[in-house]
Amino acid sequence: DGEIVWDYVTNGWVNTVRSIGDVNDDGIDDVIAGNQGGPGPLVWCFEGDTLAGGTPEPPDILISEFTTISSYDATVEFYNLTTDEVDLGGWMILQHSAGGVDTAIINAGVTIIGEGYQIVDPVNSQGLEPDTESGMLFLVTPDGLVIDSVGYGGMGGAPAPPIEWSTALDLDSSGGWAERFTLDPTPTWGSQNDAPTTQLGNTDVVINEVYPLGGEGDAFIELYNISSQAVDISGWMIVAGVNYDIPASSTIDPGSYFLLWEDDFPGFFGCEAEGDNLYLMNATGVRVDRMGWWDGTVSDSSWSAVPDGDRSVFNGFNLATCIDFERTIPTPEGVDVPEPNNAFEVTSFHLGPVYPNPFNASTRIYYSLDKRAPVRLVIHDILGREVATLVREAKDAGLHSAMWNADGVASGTYFAVLEAGHQVRTVRMTLLK
Repeated sequence: DGEIVWDYVTNGWVNTVRSIGDVNDDGIDDVIAGNQGGPGPLVWCFEGDTLAGGTPEPPDILISEFTTISSYDATVEFYNLTTDEVDLGGWMILQHSAGGVDTAIINAGVTIIGEGYQIVDPVNSQGLEPDTESGMLFLVTPDGLVIDSVGYGGMGGAPAPPIEWSTALDLDSSGGWAERFTLDPTPTWGSQNDAPTTQLGNTDVVINEVYPLGGEGDAFIELYNISSQAVDISGWMIVAGVNYDIPASSTIDPGSYFLLWEDDFPGFFGCEAEGDNLYLMNATGVRVDRMGWWDGTVSDSSWSAVPDGDRSVFNGFNLATCIDFERTIPTPEGVDVPEPNNAFEVTSFHLGPVYPNPFNASTRIYYSLDKRAPVRLVIHDILGREVATLVREAKDAGLHSAMWNADGVASGTYFAVLEAGHQVRTVRMTLLK
């Protein structure tokens, strides 16, 4: 379950097919084909060799809010975009995590009214137990069509809900599909979500260093003021499984630090050494920063922005996407310096992020390799025509990047396609001139 079966390319998009077992008990092993870099709606479900869903269309029903076991009683809320009532009886919620794929079945008789909400929980479903820290949720019809999906924590752009909070969809916000989810301290089951809109990167104070290996009081989280003025962070919140409210009269001078030690965290230190996500929220409850290290932590090392405060990506959820962070010797309230022979194990093959995106004239494309391989990184236009070759050589395992200078190329949608051995990934870019 969860095993990647094959990758294939259609119209410049790369789809990864994963085995999910026989989820609807028809005697046929099923798979999910997920569009790499695309929104949740661009995901289909296959049964054998037959496309169950037909041509993909925007979803009629959205995953609008959810909690997990550790954050609350497991609950998933759906919103019906249509004006018609829909019978959800027998629909499935696939729960993908590092441990595989589990299936929850919605009970017979559960319906969702037109332009309304429906809550699914352990009372009106069977098997609803989404992973607490990292996973993906898929809403699937009885005949196998994936209607919507979202990845959270270490498996996608949406945040993992902390204790007693929910992760909620803000339909009025912009950005990537999963990035439109925010954190809500007061879940709004059955009504429109009211959590503040996420504004990642709109901040003068950023996450600067995380040392998650603790147990003896020496783990810490460090914030840094990147502005030229002192910043009052009274009432800000650091969210790491549990929440830390920054005390009143807390101010960070320009180019200075705020340090939170493990022993000062309420109850228990929420950062898991083997992988976790960290969120920063300002005094008005707006989520402004995020980082994660789900690919693993090296003993006696921290993850740091080098140099201090040098941040450009604010929605990274693992080491491949948190491109601003490097392995360093822990330096609480000190200048971050990379370790000698700064190498750590990269366990994922990944393309992205692209920064900036959208872009004008040039952009940098980041990617990671899980092993040494011949690499080909090319740019396609929306018709699938190759317009540029950025990399064509063998590369070692680790994090890499390439710059695309698009001078002389017309505005529009383009796709970076990464090939390494038999593995392929694609990411979409928008050129605006």
